[in-house]
Amino acid sequence: MAKRGKPYLDGEMVKEAILAAVENICPDKVSQFQSISLSRRTVTRRIEHISDDLHAQLMKELTKASYFSLALDESTDSADTAQLAVFIRAYTEDGSIIEELAKLCSMHGTTTGKDIFEEVKKCITELQLQWKKLVSATTDGAPSMTGFCGLLKEKLQKEGLPMPMTFHCIIHQQNLCAKTLQMADVMATIKKQ
Repeated sequence: MAKRGKPYLDGEMVKEAILAAVENICPDKVSQFQSISLSRRTVTRRIEHISDDLHAQLMKELTKASYFSLALDESTDSADTAQLAVFIRAYTEDGSIIEELAKLCSMHGTTTGKDIFEEVKKCITELQLQWKKLVSATTDGAPSMTGFCGLLKEKLQKEGLPMPMTFHCIIHQQNLCAKTLQMADVMATIKKQ
C-alpha cells in the first residue's frame, strides 16, 4: 500500500486498487499482479499499441468493402477546438457490415465546407478507399456541412463517378417526424402492453 503523505500517481492508484481486489479474489495470484507496470510511459505505449491494432483491423476489413457510406459530425471540445468525427459504414463482399469511427480530426482555424472536405479526403486516402464505392454521406445540415456536400458532388461529377446520396441527420429526421405525425393512439396501445 502507498505511504501516507506521498503524492499518488494515477498508475499507482490504479495498481493499488487492483492489488486490493486481487488479494480478496485470488490471493495466490498477487505476485503476478504486483509485477504489472502502470507507469505513464507503459500505459501510453499500451494505448498506442491498442490504437495501432484497431486501425490495422479496420484497414483489413475495409479492403473487403464493396460499398461504404460516411456520417460526419462536427463539434467543439473543451479547449474550443473543432473536432470532426468521420464515421464509416461499409458493406463487405461476404455480406457483413462494418460500422466504425474512422477518424477524429482536430480542425484548427476555420471549419468551412472546404476545410471539412479536405479532412474527409485525407481520411478516405488514409483508409485506402475508392471514391467510386461511396454511396452516401450523412451530415447535420449545418451550412459548412452543406458546403461539404456540394464540394463532394462537384468532385465526383468531375471524375465521372456516380453521385452519392446525401442525407440530413437521421436523428433530426426522426425528431421532425415525431413532431408532425399524430401517433398518440399508437403510443397508447404500446404503453398498455
